[in-house]
Amino acid sequence: MELPLTDGVYTSTLTNSSLALTESMGVKKISVFNTTSTAGTILGAQNLGASTPSAINIAEDKTVVVTTSGGSVLKDLTVTAPVGCTLNIIALV
Repeated sequence: MELPLTDGVYTSTLTNSSLALTESMGVKKISVFNTTSTAGTILGAQNLGASTPSAINIAEDKTVVVTTSGGSVLKDLTVTAPVGCTLNIIALV
């Protein structure tokens, strides 16, 4: 049995640039896959108590998925593909 897809789907290839997600974009889930040997990064902007955020690396052939629950949307998340890096992006909006 197939269920209908009720969310919009965004797809993109990110090379030598960044994608900054904001709350107004309405993104519920994002999947980032690195196709190259140069690491990409994901950086959140929210502090956790006194701890400030730092970027995490996405290595070659690795995927990072960030998702929400209960109707929430992602906000203040930046995905970066530096020079020599290509990231495949799929997002539900």
